[in-house]
Amino acid sequence: MHDYLVRFASNEAVYACALNKLAQIVTKDHIDYIIIPMFQKFAYILHQLQSILKDQKHPIDTKLDILEENGQLIAKLKVITLV
Repeated sequence: MHDYLVRFASNEAVYACALNKLAQIVTKDHIDYIIIPMFQKFAYILHQLQSILKDQKHPIDTKLDILEENGQLIAKLKVITLV
């Protein structure tokens, strides 16, 4: 059980670091939107990215839309820049 807990904690820390790095890239490079295929895990990552961007020192507002293009569902995270 100990090995599982260590592996789980390690994976959780790496996942959190990766999401924070993605949030930094979105902020630094002024990315306007992210489009991904609509799979449950991908949508969950975008949802968590929304939370991270909202909780930053300088919050960034986002909007998550589910669209259909060419018979495929896609998720689009639009970064709303406030002027």
